[in-house]
Amino acid sequence: MKVHEYQAKALLSAYGVPVERGVAIRSCEEIEAALDRLGPMPRYIVKAQVHVGGRGLGRFRDGFEGGGVQLASGREEVIRLASRMLGNRLITKQSGPEGAPVTAVWVAEVVDPLLAQFYVSVLLDRKAQRPVILTSREGGGEIEDLAEKNPEKIFREYVHPTFGLEEFQIRKLAFRLGLKDDAQREDFSATLKGMWRILWEKDASLVEINPLALTAVGRLMAIDGKINFEDNGLFRHEDVVALRDIAQEDPKEVRSSQFGLTYVALDGTAACLTNGAGMAMATMDMLNSYGVRPANFLDLGDNSPVEAIREAFRILLSDPHIECLLVNIFGGAMRGTMVAEGIFGALDGQKLTKPLVVRMEGAEAEEGRHMLRAAIPQARFAENLRSLGEMAREAIKH
Repeated sequence: MKVHEYQAKALLSAYGVPVERGVAIRSCEEIEAALDRLGPMPRYIVKAQVHVGGRGLGRFRDGFEGGGVQLASGREEVIRLASRMLGNRLITKQSGPEGAPVTAVWVAEVVDPLLAQFYVSVLLDRKAQRPVILTSREGGGEIEDLAEKNPEKIFREYVHPTFGLEEFQIRKLAFRLGLKDDAQREDFSATLKGMWRILWEKDASLVEINPLALTAVGRLMAIDGKINFEDNGLFRHEDVVALRDIAQEDPKEVRSSQFGLTYVALDGTAACLTNGAGMAMATMDMLNSYGVRPANFLDLGDNSPVEAIREAFRILLSDPHIECLLVNIFGGAMRGTMVAEGIFGALDGQKLTKPLVVRMEGAEAEEGRHMLRAAIPQARFAENLRSLGEMAREAIKH
């Protein structure tokens, strides 16, 4: 689960990380009062709050110019910018053509000049099976580009999950960043400790500050913040769940989560209904090998009820870009007849107009196939992954 920059900064501040002064504004009616709380400043920065990157280079769908991060020299200009951003949609390289809805803006003081900009993040390295701290002297830009072009400029420090973040590791990273002043090292220590505690105590998967700025007075400050949370740990954190902005999420993904399904929208044309994450991944790999692009990742799990299966199939049918539907099921606790019943419920008596390719094995698979043959005459049945791929390719061609 993602949160907005202003929410991340509030959490960072609560954990002792120095952040710049600012206010979050969620509606045009709040602008005047929010600016009164913030007080007068020589210059402001106004940042659209969306769950996609590349805001500064983005463009608004209604033609409003300047991108999602703009400077303002006075109160009236802040009001104008915030009013145009709120309720608008920001299109970036990560958002897709529809753009992301701007549900809030962050208005803050401009911290200038900056003596240096660092990158700092704490995240889970799943390959190493432990947390890792990433730092770099070249913050403020795209860390992905830096990792690709100059990976040697990124410093890594792994944290043992039993012992946690240790003082010698903080000193080591501070030295690598060139922080020699006592006040700077104190700020850096407070920042790293706060980020580590958020990751550990809140089940976060990523805590990132880019940039962590060295200001003209020689102190460190988080100018930007990003926090992602592990979905499987949300049941322990009602306060984190309360930060969720559903407007930023794909409606199909929201619907699927309400039924305990795992759904991720992709840009292909072959809709996939599978059970088990491994089965879903294998199905998508197989489709790609046959030149067929999957439209989604959808994992029913091992024991979804008929109601969840019905909703899953409805979600697939709601995608206007699909050209065929694939069902790849290995029945266990969730039997083949349950899958067939769920598909019938989703159709609700309507004729299926898209090609349907089915591979069904396991508990009550034969009965499930028989039910589908009787109700959906155009359905085709595959015996293995290879034939499933061949049938999918043929279905999309025709």
